[in-house]
Amino acid sequence: MKHTTFIIIAFTLLLSACGSSQPTPIATTTSAPTNTPVPTVTQTPTSAIPMIDIDGVKVPDPKVTNPELFDLKNPDSPIVQFANAFGAKPEDVVAGLHAETATSANGNMPFVVLRTSDGVSLLMAQRGVNEEWTWQEATLGGYWFAQGKEIGVFMDGNEFKHPGNQELLSTFFKEGVIGLSGQVRPNANRPPSNANGVAAYASSNNMSLFFHYVVEPGKFPADVNSTNVDSWLETRFEGIIQVLKNHKTERHPMYVVFNEAWEGNEWNEEANPLRDKYRNKWVEEYISQLLLKFTNEGLSPNKDYVIVFNDANLYNRPNKQDLVYKTLSEARLNAYNSLTADPNMAKKLIQMGVHKPEDINILLGAQTHTQLGQNIDNGTFAPAPTKDQILNLSNKFANLGGILMTEVNPFGTTEQQQQFIKDIISALKDDPNLKGIIFFNLFNPDDPEDVFSVKRLELFDNKGTPTRLFFELLR
Repeated sequence: MKHTTFIIIAFTLLLSACGSSQPTPIATTTSAPTNTPVPTVTQTPTSAIPMIDIDGVKVPDPKVTNPELFDLKNPDSPIVQFANAFGAKPEDVVAGLHAETATSANGNMPFVVLRTSDGVSLLMAQRGVNEEWTWQEATLGGYWFAQGKEIGVFMDGNEFKHPGNQELLSTFFKEGVIGLSGQVRPNANRPPSNANGVAAYASSNNMSLFFHYVVEPGKFPADVNSTNVDSWLETRFEGIIQVLKNHKTERHPMYVVFNEAWEGNEWNEEANPLRDKYRNKWVEEYISQLLLKFTNEGLSPNKDYVIVFNDANLYNRPNKQDLVYKTLSEARLNAYNSLTADPNMAKKLIQMGVHKPEDINILLGAQTHTQLGQNIDNGTFAPAPTKDQILNLSNKFANLGGILMTEVNPFGTTEQQQQFIKDIISALKDDPNLKGIIFFNLFNPDDPEDVFSVKRLELFDNKGTPTRLFFELLR
């Protein structure tokens, strides 16, 4: 993701104003970079703004262009917030900042970052289409999107309606992904149009919508059965397509989710009229109908929407992994062959860049509810996945498009959560087949009666200020 050469930035003017001239290590377990030459601050003939040379890349000096980001009296400064979260002095944080060039992905503009002495990105600059560089606070959504990855959150309807939560999303998760649990379940009272509000919000913040969910066994309306499931599914797809068209967001596709098709190592035994009608062909029939409907509406797979199958208990169950992979691979192949037997449909898909089955991504959503430090594996919670287990799963599904870690909900001490976040962020950074992480239970008040909400994951304190756990996500 980045060049390994670290370059310490000379913040002479700022440090003298702060009364500190010697860098002091931040109290963390990671050592500061070494052998890092000081860049030369230069001034180009065409600009009065001093430029910083970062490994041959010249960018404006942020303390000149954006002095507010270095205002150590401003409690909203990322430097001050980081210092408070880690018990450091803001002056020491500034002294340890160093610049790195970073590797962009998916057609994103080149960018550079300012990291703390232990590797947390606080500021970033991207080069725009006009070749000018713009500095800003490094936020979770923007920082990871620049690297071709997704970071986001699940919310329920009440959480989303809270204005303070929306402000946090706009501030820290812009360009990320939002999944609205419970608002779009398939029943007579919750049509896809119920998602218009959150879809509009997502579009205005350049976010993807994780449409959770299109279908789940046991959640079909009571009057849907094997005789009318096709017409019901067509109507449901039409509703989802309308939401997508109303709030289409360039470069941020909608994730169209089938939820929990499997249970343990077998099919989910709850009511599923699709399986009743199509038996062992039902997954390919679902994929075929989805592709047919969306393609005829001019929506391109991968670009406008992404097919997702979201399921639980995957990291430590190789037999289930094999079953899911085999089923999805065969279903994609058969659906593609069936659709392209029609020359008109084949032409439409080719125009959308689909020349073979592998051009259609079907991501695996791997639910991650876990009790840290415990070996609980009861169908609700599973042992915390190791980095190797995450990489093994993502590599197995690479040919299908990779995986998303979904419903990431780690219960444990702050220290356990901090280490877990370091591990999954390391996997996200290292593995091209791990496409993103979507967190669960960030906003609901603690609820001992709800097994998934006993204690929220505190990326933010009660005032909405980023915590140490938040900053671990910016490595």
